[in-house]
Amino acid sequence: MKTDKDETQVFYNSACPVCDWGIKTQQKKCQTPVAWNDLHNDNQLCELLEVDIETARKYLHVVTSDGKQHIGIDAFIVLWRSSPSQAWMAQFFSYPLINRPAKFGYFLFANVLYTWNRLRRHW
Repeated sequence: MKTDKDETQVFYNSACPVCDWGIKTQQKKCQTPVAWNDLHNDNQLCELLEVDIETARKYLHVVTSDGKQHIGIDAFIVLWRSSPSQAWMAQFFSYPLINRPAKFGYFLFANVLYTWNRLRRHW
């Protein structure tokens, strides 16, 4: 993993086809330095997040240059802010009346997706 303190760290699971597609799409849009860390190819990375591998597989994690960890929709907000074409989404999903239900929706979707991936034996 890169240790440049000015770089955002993204932790994702490439074994999930939906997650892998989403990250590949996001990589093309980000305009700021980002280190893309694939938990599927390096399970030890979850130790940096201080979570078990199964939790790390379920949710997108982003660690910003200030060391703050963002999970789920809040991780997406960080990424959207680094993309000029998606900055409006970051702003929209940051509003408290939107953010709270979006967090719930993200975690619901992520848990269903995780279960689907386990049933399909993607890892």
